[in-house]
Amino acid sequence: MNPIRSLGRTMLASMFVVEGADTLANASSKVSAYQEVREPLTETVPAFGKLPRLSSAVLAASLVPSTLAEHRFWDESDDTRRAEAKRGLEKTVRR
Repeated sequence: MNPIRSLGRTMLASMFVVEGADTLANASSKVSAYQEVREPLTETVPAFGKLPRLSSAVLAASLVPSTLAEHRFWDESDDTRRAEAKRGLEKTVRR
């Protein structure tokens, strides 16, 4: 892999790691900021905030067929391409 691309990915990932750690450490500040955005949205969009667990489950379930369709390692006849497709599926599942 290109060293510059590796560095760029590492730098991009670090932003998410730092933000996640900050959210865990200061959850109350994030909740108050979220409430300021959520209240106007619930007035504008009546379905916003309804059945969040069901909505999350439906979104997660919709990822299964699309992920399997994108990484069809079982259809690959070339061993190298099959291994690449398996790695792609594993990376997607680990996210």
